Amino acid sequence: MPSIDLPQLLAFLWFAWVGSVTPGPNIALAVAVSAAHGQRAVRPHMAGVALGVTAMMTLCAAGIGAALAARPTTSAVLQAAGAAWLAWMGLRMMWAARGPVAGAKGSDADMDAAATTPATTARRAPGRPTVLGSAAFQFSNPKAWMLSLATVTAYADLARPAWLAVALMCLVFAACAVVALALWSAGGDALGRALAGNAARRRLLDASLGASLVATAAWVVLR
Repeated sequence: MPSIDLPQLLAFLWFAWVGSVTPGPNIALAVAVSAAHGQRAVRPHMAGVALGVTAMMTLCAAGIGAALAARPTTSAVLQAAGAAWLAWMGLRMMWAARGPVAGAKGSDADMDAAATTPATTARRAPGRPTVLGSAAFQFSNPKAWMLSLATVTAYADLARPAWLAVALMCLVFAACAVVALALWSAGGDALGRALAGNAARRRLLDASLGASLVATAAWVVLR
């Protein structure tokens, strides 16, 4: 008969929440995209993270995750691919922030007004992540691998039968990831709106967020 260890489930809820809400590559991307495009643009990223984490957790529970992690070449290739994707988005954002605001000439007031136009925002902003792109990125994210492997090892007795334990792990981690990304992206959206009327500060924000994505990509490779 199915059974759930409630004290262990509560401990796991806290573990999953702390692991999801602490900064990492997924959160860096969510903040950058929400600051450039608004919070709604992060929804595909949220769905992709939830999908990728579920797939990764299932693979780790089946023993495949540990086997992949033990192969240095495979791990290096996955990390390099994910880092390249993240760095490309960051470089696009930094490049778009280099020059004057598109179509803006004349006074500073004119430039500030031009900074809020949809065409200019699209020029400055990084590409929006897709569901499949974000899902695939999880397999190159060291933090996601670490959390998934730690979860299936430490909470194997969360429930019986085993499939119920895995289902709970996937559900809890996916939900925590979505809520954490929503909170961080709300902050990014608020920051983007606060600077929307100031062209110079908005360019500095775009460049800084782009640089943070490139730095995160470097961390993925060099850690």
